[in-house]
Amino acid sequence: MRVSSAACRAVLHPDGRSRGLLLASGACAALAGASIFLVVLPPAVAALPTVAWIGVSLANAWRLVRAWRRCQHYVIGADGHLECHPPAGRPTRATVGRGSVFGRRACVLCIDPSAGTGWVDYLRRDAQDRQQWRRFRVICRHFAG
Repeated sequence: MRVSSAACRAVLHPDGRSRGLLLASGACAALAGASIFLVVLPPAVAALPTVAWIGVSLANAWRLVRAWRRCQHYVIGADGHLECHPPAGRPTRATVGRGSVFGRRACVLCIDPSAGTGWVDYLRRDAQDRQQWRRFRVICRHFAG
């Protein structure tokens, strides 16, 4: 008896530790970029690009945090569609965007919503239900490969 995989879906819950890791890596990148401006350019000239770089980095971090507040868990269907479920309200349809990386123990999910700007989330295998992670890996092999 053949069973259709069309009804297969994976429910993934991002955790605070993974999201904190993303924010910390973004902060390190912002400081590294600012330090390069300060080392390469004279102090009088370096002030403006340094402040602009840090401002853009803070804006990106704020955008990530706002997107994460609107998404409590993800539901990924067998056809590759993605739904972002908020704590209360209707889910938002989205797609897995370019630049997503799927590994055995973790994945970086680039999310492109149907309306608005996209965001990135880092999901770890050990923070998920084992069966849901397995389904997610099977789905990723089909639509990402």
